[in-house]
Amino acid sequence: MSATAAVLAVVLSQAAPTAPEPVAPEPRPASPVSLSLGAGTDFPLSVHAAALLELPGRVQLSTSVGRMPRSYLETLDDVLVRTGAYGRDDAQLVEDSLSSAVVWRTFLGWRPFPHRGFYFAGGYTLITLGGNVTSTRTLFRALGIDVPPDLLDEVALARVHSTLHQGALELGWQWTLPARLKLKLGLGGFTTFAASSSLEAEVSEPFATLAQPLLNTAEGALNDTYTGHVHGAYASLALYFTLF
Repeated sequence: MSATAAVLAVVLSQAAPTAPEPVAPEPRPASPVSLSLGAGTDFPLSVHAAALLELPGRVQLSTSVGRMPRSYLETLDDVLVRTGAYGRDDAQLVEDSLSSAVVWRTFLGWRPFPHRGFYFAGGYTLITLGGNVTSTRTLFRALGIDVPPDLLDEVALARVHSTLHQGALELGWQWTLPARLKLKLGLGGFTTFAASSSLEAEVSEPFATLAQPLLNTAEGALNDTYTGHVHGAYASLALYFTLF
């Protein structure tokens, strides 16, 4: 090959178009909205199923529905008795009125730091649909209501139902785990700001006329016990699966 031909071959090879290098696709940015479903516990308030919605700005909305186990209620009562909030008769009455209650909680929270799990939240709790049969002797003694002995003999048992409205504040930490899981651990405090109760007893005349005003008085006294003394702290633990 002549020198001229060799030079021409080199020039043509340099001028030939080359295939473009493959470009790696840019990673999709994380969605600012996520929805997670899970289960957990707020001890000593409930064992529940829960949903967690995180919005842009890391604002969090959460809700849960569950039951208050009898063992949780007994633990709460033991703490309130030991701290002097109320007596053992009051504790028995609270246990009877809230046994197996449904607990609904809903919270509004915020994660202030984008790459940290710290969060804080405030919310509302409804405790309702519980109730059991209780001794009227325990009932009236706990509430400090004097009742004639013959009336107690005629109205030995009453069914008691209560509904509690509570406010709560909570702070904690949220971890992102493999397999689209989230773990939340928190500590909070709650206070009962309103309550309603009903007492029902099967009693015939003439004792029904005498018993009903006393039962009405007992309902009000029981509500005062809730709003005056049922406050405390709780520990929250929940595991979520992220849908998106």
